[in-house]
Amino acid sequence: MNNPIQDSTYSIEKTNVEIFIPHIHFKQNLLDELIGSTESFENYILSEPQKESVIWAQDTWQTVGKIVFSSINQAVKALRSLTKNWYLHTASSHRRATLIQDKLAKFKINRIEFNDHQDPLKFGCWLLHDNNTIYYSLDTSKNKPGGIYEFNENKTFPPNRAYLKLWETFTLFNQYPNEFDECLDLGGSPGGWSWVLQSLGCAVTAVDKAPLDKKILELPNIKMLQQSAFALEPNDYPNLKWFCSDIICYPDRLLKLIHQWLDAGCQANFICTIKLQGDTDMKLFDQFLAIKGSTITHLYHNKNEVTWVLIQ
Repeated sequence: MNNPIQDSTYSIEKTNVEIFIPHIHFKQNLLDELIGSTESFENYILSEPQKESVIWAQDTWQTVGKIVFSSINQAVKALRSLTKNWYLHTASSHRRATLIQDKLAKFKINRIEFNDHQDPLKFGCWLLHDNNTIYYSLDTSKNKPGGIYEFNENKTFPPNRAYLKLWETFTLFNQYPNEFDECLDLGGSPGGWSWVLQSLGCAVTAVDKAPLDKKILELPNIKMLQQSAFALEPNDYPNLKWFCSDIICYPDRLLKLIHQWLDAGCQANFICTIKLQGDTDMKLFDQFLAIKGSTITHLYHNKNEVTWVLIQ
């Protein structure tokens, strides 16, 4: 939208801000990461546009517009003129915002069925900044409203909930292993990630000093190396397609391991959890991001950790 849209009852114009939705427990991490002036308002942050992708945002509204209106019907008309499906990010004037949302097309957000490969539903996000101002975006960093990845979970078979991080990563990047892909699951015990990879038809080697859960180890196409992941030789895995790591270790040791495999010519895709301790060192993240083509995100299912991804 290059020019403001004027109506006798409302106006729509572009802005020069981005809006960041923080994870409830990591708002300060996000504030510390953002460069330049910010406005923190309830559960969202307005900021000048950032040059780099922001790690600690649960969702980023990358192109933000503003609607100025007087009545609820004017707000509804303005939003309808932009797109059909709208997700309300509740902020101020909750009742007024709800009255607007109720007049828009019904947009039900269902729990995600993993690996359904359906085309993502197109939607916009909006919030009521004050009684007469809406901020909205049709261009968000996450492909689920609000960056919320709530799945139809398997609550009986996986030995822990860590598998949700892998489900979310594949869904977020819309990249999935192919059947028979060779995969490493480093730090694999008790086996949640191995279960995900095996369920997609992959040949999985789990590596951990601790054992896999018995029911995971009994699944076909899973084998276990009960040893340190740092003792593996990259040349022993010339056909590796996915390098997955949820190892509990210091970030600099993980970075050294990644470089060891890349320097050996590994062409696999990488999904690695960076475990954090104490204050966040953004300079450390820069060392990971110096690897061309990679990105870091704080997943909805990450705790005090982030996920580094390289799709090759």
